Amino acid sequence: MRVLLVNDYAVTGGYGAEAYVRRLAAGLQEAGDDVAVWAGEVRHQGVGRWRDVWDPRARAELSRWIAAFQPDIVHFHNVVRECSPSVLTAGDKPAVMTVHDHRILGVPDGPQDGLSGRAAGVAVRASARLAASTARRRLAATMAVSDPIAGELRRRGFPDVTVVAVPVDPPVREPKPVTESSDVVFVGRLSADKGPDLAVSAFAALAGRFPGARLLFVGDGPLRPALAQQAAALGERVRFLGRLEPEGVSEVLGTSRVVVVPSVPDRRPEGSPTVVAEAAAHGRPLVASDDPGLAAAARRLGGAVIVPAGDAASLADAVAAMLADDRLAADLGGRAREAVAGLHGRAAVTAAVRSVYARALAGR
Repeated sequence: MRVLLVNDYAVTGGYGAEAYVRRLAAGLQEAGDDVAVWAGEVRHQGVGRWRDVWDPRARAELSRWIAAFQPDIVHFHNVVRECSPSVLTAGDKPAVMTVHDHRILGVPDGPQDGLSGRAAGVAVRASARLAASTARRRLAATMAVSDPIAGELRRRGFPDVTVVAVPVDPPVREPKPVTESSDVVFVGRLSADKGPDLAVSAFAALAGRFPGARLLFVGDGPLRPALAQQAAALGERVRFLGRLEPEGVSEVLGTSRVVVVPSVPDRRPEGSPTVVAEAAAHGRPLVASDDPGLAAAARRLGGAVIVPAGDAASLADAVAAMLADDRLAADLGGRAREAVAGLHGRAAVTAAVRSVYARALAGR
């Protein structure tokens, strides 16, 4: 097949959705498909962010790509942050979409550049309404990264909804035994919805009992200055590593003790964070909040302890248990690693996506 993948942000950077597109492109190519990626081509700034609602120029540019590449199928990913719902109407080829988060359902994910407060909310809701209505008419099939998102898409009338897991790559090298480390690792954007402030509070509560433990943040974001101030009393025991290339992330995960994902759904619900499967691929146990999408992904792999979202004390207790009990940490990490390839391996995810393509093409 000839497949065109479409995403708001370039796949060489970004976070979960961009990693998904990058890994899927590799998987499709390994399966023998001819793949092109149209991503990061549109950028709205300042008052121009109103074009997030509808951007005819983005539609025209994607239409030119479709005419030149002549794909058998167009696979949309995140398109409502920059490209706008207009791109869903580009060309006349069969189209599918992977819904990575709740943005297309009208849930904002932070302040908009050049817009704030009520204006930002109006723009997000207008874009979501247009995207949802356009997608229902245009798409042949829809993929969701989690059961909660899939349920909401079905309720809103999206066509042929299937849950397809997020793909992960294997570790860059064999991870060290989990018992040889006492590092607590957070991987993700440093924004309020991800709960990094809760990670600092939890670590501060347990640090005295585990003098060799460190808290490592992999990622960057608007909360980094505030987090550094919050963690100042802990000195070098809390480190901010910044954005790392995938190989660097793998290195950190492969030498960690436990991975924490304290997302707060009241701030913004999760789709299915890639770090859940990445931790499993490295044989690392997980302590995760009970955000619905996050908890569903973690429970499926069987290597996590789930704690109430927003509860730093419960988070601290669960992390302390992982640091104190070698057998618990090793058993949970090993269980998740055994399950991850069949659920999140690139070959497994690619096969699931290609089966959706086949249905979409047959349905045309």
